Amino acid sequence: MASIVLGYAFACWGPDEPASISEAPLPSTPLTIEELHPRIASVVEEAAGNGAVLEVTLVQTSPMYPASVVSEFSRDALAVAQRMRQFFPHIDNQTLRFVAEVAQEPGDGLLFSIDLDRARLMSKVGAADFSFQDLLNQAQAVRFLDPEGRRYVASFCADPIANSATQFCLREVH
Repeated sequence: MASIVLGYAFACWGPDEPASISEAPLPSTPLTIEELHPRIASVVEEAAGNGAVLEVTLVQTSPMYPASVVSEFSRDALAVAQRMRQFFPHIDNQTLRFVAEVAQEPGDGLLFSIDLDRARLMSKVGAADFSFQDLLNQAQAVRFLDPEGRRYVASFCADPIANSATQFCLREVH
């Protein structure tokens, strides 16, 4: 009986997610990078051509468990990279930067970013066994944009889900 009541309550009210995150179906053939994933908040190209940084900000829902911010962020980043490889293979930016944003954080909510070599990442994301932990291990640089970013990364690295992201955690948790 209790499970029925809890199920009903969850169905009626659901999880607390920001209204700005659309879970609408993705277009089968996206026309812009923004259409690659429902959690993309913004896409900014710092300069045109090779050597440029393509920055994709991904909004994460308010987590019940802090480690999930990094795991969900990296899963979303992997999904974006895979769809980018499929639908936009001619993008020639040297660096692909993913920025983690949590809507419920004070201030602007930007927590951290990871930089990846776009060509190297694109050559790997097509493999069936390439995981979100592998994506984190490929990160060249992590920039903490808010002190809370370190807390989320440390929480992730202390969790068993980070076992396959050892390179990332050894480099980023001091």
